[in-house]
Amino acid sequence: MTDTPFSFAPARPRPAWESQQYPPEGASAAEGIRSQLGRPALDLLTVLVREAAQNSWDARTDEAGVDVHFGLDLYTVGAAHANTWRALLLEGCPRNAEHFPLRTSLGRNSIRVLAVSDRGTKGLGGPTRADAVTDGPRDFVTFVRNVGEPRDTQLGGGTYGFGKGIFFMLSRAHTVLIHTRTRHQGRLQTRLIGSALAHSYTESVVGRGEARYTGRHWWGMVSEGLVEPLVDAEADEMAERLGLAPFGADETGTTVVVVDPEIDEDLGSPGDVGDYLAETILWQLWPKMLPRVDGRPAMTFHVTVDGQDHPVPDPALTHPVQMFVEAYRRMNGPESRQLASGRPKRLLGVLGLHDTFVLPWTLTRAAESAGFDDTLVHHVCLMRSAELVVTYAKGVKPQAELKGYAGVFRVDPSMDEVFARAEPPTHDAWNADSLPPDERRYVKAVTRRLTEAQQEISGLRVVVGSEGREMALGAASNYFSDLVRGSSGFGGRHAAFESRTRDDNDPRTTGRTLASRPGRTQAPAHAIAAQTLPRVRVEYVGDPFHTHHHDRPALVQEFKLTGEATVRLDARLSIATSIDATGRDRDGTDQPQPLGWVTPDGTTILGPSALVRNDGHGTWRLLVRPTEDTMTVVEIEAEAVRP
Repeated sequence: MTDTPFSFAPARPRPAWESQQYPPEGASAAEGIRSQLGRPALDLLTVLVREAAQNSWDARTDEAGVDVHFGLDLYTVGAAHANTWRALLLEGCPRNAEHFPLRTSLGRNSIRVLAVSDRGTKGLGGPTRADAVTDGPRDFVTFVRNVGEPRDTQLGGGTYGFGKGIFFMLSRAHTVLIHTRTRHQGRLQTRLIGSALAHSYTESVVGRGEARYTGRHWWGMVSEGLVEPLVDAEADEMAERLGLAPFGADETGTTVVVVDPEIDEDLGSPGDVGDYLAETILWQLWPKMLPRVDGRPAMTFHVTVDGQDHPVPDPALTHPVQMFVEAYRRMNGPESRQLASGRPKRLLGVLGLHDTFVLPWTLTRAAESAGFDDTLVHHVCLMRSAELVVTYAKGVKPQAELKGYAGVFRVDPSMDEVFARAEPPTHDAWNADSLPPDERRYVKAVTRRLTEAQQEISGLRVVVGSEGREMALGAASNYFSDLVRGSSGFGGRHAAFESRTRDDNDPRTTGRTLASRPGRTQAPAHAIAAQTLPRVRVEYVGDPFHTHHHDRPALVQEFKLTGEATVRLDARLSIATSIDATGRDRDGTDQPQPLGWVTPDGTTILGPSALVRNDGHGTWRLLVRPTEDTMTVVEIEAEAVRP
């Protein structure tokens, strides 16, 4: 009997890390690449949202009916996948954790990741080697291998070369996994590769002595010293083993998984972080959420934390972002104004402005990151042709405390490249000094034109009451601080009122003043000629507040009445509206309605007037049906009458 030798299939190669050594001609150190964003004024999560969304927008497909979807998913790698991460993602890496901090991150009890994804985009296509020559796309090598390449998307938002640095800056491990599906050579191809921008270092190499390393590392299939991505079935299988979200059958796009993200502890609980991310998308990307001509938004968004959805607020329904939405609408309509330079005469862009009463709102951390330091809205949102928020430029403050305005300025496409060059790597400002003199004048001209427009819109007048009396905002600034807000909330500290005196011989005789004093505000009632009747005064108590009356919104103003007497109460309500420079009324005509009165013992008396007995004790209430999005002037009149 002849022995047959056993035959073994060759071992299947495993993906591993390969570390880049400095070539003789030199290379960029990892620290230098990470620091190319400089020291962003914005927090890292905000920079990530802005930069990643810009990349996703620039990578959108041209396929009809395919929309761009951008998502953020913060989660802990499940127990079923964590061991795979530790076994596979440490293969071939440097042994010194100081040189390769991913070792520390994977050594923790739990592995935390932030997956930044887009769908409806082209994915990272083109060749996988940086030395390959092609006339087609080079997105893979631009994002994964090269540094500082100029953007190749006309009127795009940014560049891969600098914006990608935020992914590594946010990671404590300075490591990301890149999972992408793209069309390559006429078919769909999935690619998976790891990349780390850690720290440059020197290490002994067997047979070679000391060697210097750039701190750049790649994880994938190593071939002749070059790490290539896992592709097709291998990529799909590995993504499944790592627990990464799969692509749909015909889906293209990219997911960048940030390993061990550094989240500011001041943001609070994981749920608070999710709310912050959702609101950051709102402030930074609202133009992409607006419906296009076909009724669909340019981009859709989602945020989840540990599987819990955190919806992104609707900008058209969220104050004060809705003010910028209205300004955007005006920018694209007949109310827009073109801004141009003088010498040489060039169209710089188009501006839309919206002025209104500013509803009270809470200054959130996301709003602060967007550039708001208080709840006064007197800003212009700057954007280039890609309609991505550059910054909110603070302008001239209106004289009235509760007046505000929002503007949106979009650079003309012919000037887009000039303003792109004026932006820092984080794309959050226009710096004229970074440009040559012949281009610098255009950015400075925009600054001047915006200032002129803001000065113009801040010089408004107001109309008070149904009589149509006008006054300058400067004279009315204190008055407006005391107005009762419409259905969405209220502003100021006290209700506005008018003081009246009446002569019994001529009931039409009145002396009218507008009172606005800090502390407790008092409104004298009608002075009755007959001295036998006591004098009754109205003392407003606290701020007006919202309630519901028969399941409908209502405003409540509490007050006290001095003196023991039979009193006739009357509610006089009117709307303070703004008018533009032409004198046209700019607000609606619906009037607020008095619903009734609530006595100190809880009895409700319906109607605009009431005849009551006051003993000088307790707190009364006036119920008002407000008119939406207006300022309501509340006048409570109290007159002592004979029983």
